[in-house]
Amino acid sequence: MHHKLIVTKPAQDDINQIFEYITKDNPLAAINLIDTFEQKFDILSEFPNSGFRPALAKSNVRVYVVARNYQIIYQIDGEFVVVARILTRYQDVCFEL
Repeated sequence: MHHKLIVTKPAQDDINQIFEYITKDNPLAAINLIDTFEQKFDILSEFPNSGFRPALAKSNVRVYVVARNYQIIYQIDGEFVVVARILTRYQDVCFEL
C-alpha cells in the first residue's frame, strides 16, 4: 500500500535551512541533497516502516537516516506518512520530539 506523504511546516523549514546553509559553500551539493530527500520521501511513502524507532521516543515516532548526516523524523498515521522534522545527526532526536 502506498501511503500519502505530508511534510509539515517545521520539516519544510528544516529543509530550507539545510539548503541555505549548504548552498553557501557548495550549491550543487545542496541541490543533490534536496533530490536525495525527495527520493527518501518516495521510499517512505512506499515502505513506511523503513525507519527505526528510537528507544526513548514518544508514541510511534520513527527515524530514517539520510546521507549519514540527516534524519527524517516521521510518524505513520493510517494512510499517511507525516514528516515532522529533518534534523542533523548532531541534534538530539528525542529532545526534539
